[in-house]
Amino acid sequence: MSKENTILVLPGRIAIEVHPGRNVFQTLAESGISLNQACGGKGICGKCKVIFFGRMPPPSPLDEKTLSPDDIAQGVRLACGIVPIGGEVIELLTLSPVRNKLEIATDRFPVHHWPGTKRGQVVLAVDLGTTNIVGLMLDPFEGLVIGSAEVSNGQAAFGADVMTRLAYASEGGVEARKRLKAIAFSDLENLCSLLGIRKGDVAHVIAVMNSAMETFLLSWNPDSLGRYPCEPEFRKAVHMELSMPKPLSGAKLHIPPVVGGYVGSDTVAALQCILAAKATPPFLLIDIGTNAESLLVSDHRMVACSSASGPAFEGGSISCGMRACDGAIEEVLLVDGQPVARVIGEQPAKGIAGSGLFSLLGELVKHGGVDAFGMLQEKRLSPRLVRQGLNGKEVELAPRVSVSEGDIQQFILAKASARAGLEVLLETAGLKPDDLTNIFLCGTFAGRLRVDDVLALGLVPEIEPSKIVTEGNAAAKGAAIIGCSSKAFQHACALAKRIRHLRLSGNPMFSQIFQEHIGFENLGRTMT
Repeated sequence: MSKENTILVLPGRIAIEVHPGRNVFQTLAESGISLNQACGGKGICGKCKVIFFGRMPPPSPLDEKTLSPDDIAQGVRLACGIVPIGGEVIELLTLSPVRNKLEIATDRFPVHHWPGTKRGQVVLAVDLGTTNIVGLMLDPFEGLVIGSAEVSNGQAAFGADVMTRLAYASEGGVEARKRLKAIAFSDLENLCSLLGIRKGDVAHVIAVMNSAMETFLLSWNPDSLGRYPCEPEFRKAVHMELSMPKPLSGAKLHIPPVVGGYVGSDTVAALQCILAAKATPPFLLIDIGTNAESLLVSDHRMVACSSASGPAFEGGSISCGMRACDGAIEEVLLVDGQPVARVIGEQPAKGIAGSGLFSLLGELVKHGGVDAFGMLQEKRLSPRLVRQGLNGKEVELAPRVSVSEGDIQQFILAKASARAGLEVLLETAGLKPDDLTNIFLCGTFAGRLRVDDVLALGLVPEIEPSKIVTEGNAAAKGAAIIGCSSKAFQHACALAKRIRHLRLSGNPMFSQIFQEHIGFENLGRTMT
C-alpha cells in the first residue's frame, strides 16, 4: 500500500487502506478498530473524536455542530464526518469508557463449575447485541457478578440492522466477513479492557446473541440467513478455544444453540432467566431491540418468532437518537404542555435514547398530542413545543435535540411489527391476552420503560398492567446463570430444542395484523 492510499493511525503507526466514500469511522472499523460511539454515526454523541496532524481536512457540518471552535482549530474531527482521501495522519483520542451497571435480581447464581476452571480465574458472560454489547465478569466459585461493562457494537458502521449487515457480508464476500469478525473481536477486547481482564484471567466465555451476530462472530457464510427462508446454516451449540482477542486467548468459548431464523441463543438465555424466577405459564416474553424476538410459553408448547422492527426502539434510525449513555434523554414528562426531560449524567442533552422516545410518545398519545397516524397536533400542545424543522414538524426537547414526525413514523412501524409478532403467537396457540399470567419486557432499555407508556402506545395487547413486568437485560442475566453453571448450559440446550420457530415472512396473518397496528389506537387514554 502506498502512502497516498492509506491513513496512518497513531500511536501505533498503523497504515490503513482507504476506500472511496468510506468515512474514517468506517475505515477504522474495517481494520478491526472500533471507536466508541453512541449514535450510530449521526454526529450527535461526539464520542468518535480523532485528531489530524499535518494536512487537516475542513470541519464537516457534524464537527461544526458538535465540537468547540478550539477543538476544531487543534485538528479534532469526528471520525463519522470525515471521508479520507489518503495520506492523512490521525491519532485516536482517549475516550471515556462506557460502563453499565446491570441490576441483578438475585445475589448469587447456582454454581456448577465449568471443567478446567481454576481458583482465581473468572468467567465472562457476553450478550452480543446488534446495537450494544454487555459483558459480565463472574466469580464462578461464588456465583457472583464482580464487574460489568458495555460498549457499542462497532459493526453499526456497516448497518444499524442485521439485514443491512448481512447484505454487506454477502456482497463483500470473504473480505467483508473477515472485517465483521475482526470488529466483533475488537469489541470484545474493548470489553476486556474496561473490565481489567488480561490474558489467562478468563477460563470460559459464555456468549449469547441472535443468529446474525453469531454468523458474523464466527465468519460463517451469511447467504442462508440473509435470503429466504432466512434460516441459519448451523443451529447446534458451539464449543471452541479462542485464539483472539489477546486477553481471551486460551479461554473456551461456549454459545448455546439458536432456535431458528433470527431467534438466537440470546432468546434462549432470556428464557433461562425468566424460568429461574419461577414464572408460571402461559406467559409471553418479548426482547425489544433491533429485532423483536418474542416467545410464548404455555403448558404444552413453546413457540418463538422474530419481527424485523429495525433500530428505532434503540434510537438507531431516529434523527437525534443515541445509545443510553451520558447526554441521552431517557425519560420525558409533559407538564402544562411543556417537556420535562431527564438526561443521563445530569448534563445538557445531546440526543434521545430509546426509553426517552417511548416516554415522549407515550406522553403525546395520552395527552392527544398526536393523531392516530402519528402527526403532531399543535392545538393540544404548547405553541413553544412544536416547530417546523427541515423535514416537517418536530417536537423540540432541548437545544439541537428534537423528534420529528418522520421519527414517529419509524417508531410506529417498529411497534406494529413487534405487536404483530405477539398477536400471531397468541393466535397460533389459541390464547387470548387475558389468559396470560405475565408479559415480560426484556432488553437493554426495557427496565427503563413505564408500563403505562407501553400500553398507551399499543406495543402489547390490552392486559392488566400488573401483569406486565419490565425485566431489563434478561439475555445478559441468562448468560450469567449459564456462566456460573455448566448444568445450566445443558438446560439451555434442552430448551432450544423444545422451542418451535414460527416464520413470519410470507405469513398472511402477520401482514394483516401489522397493517392493523400501524398507528396509535389508544389516543387520550389515561392510565390509573
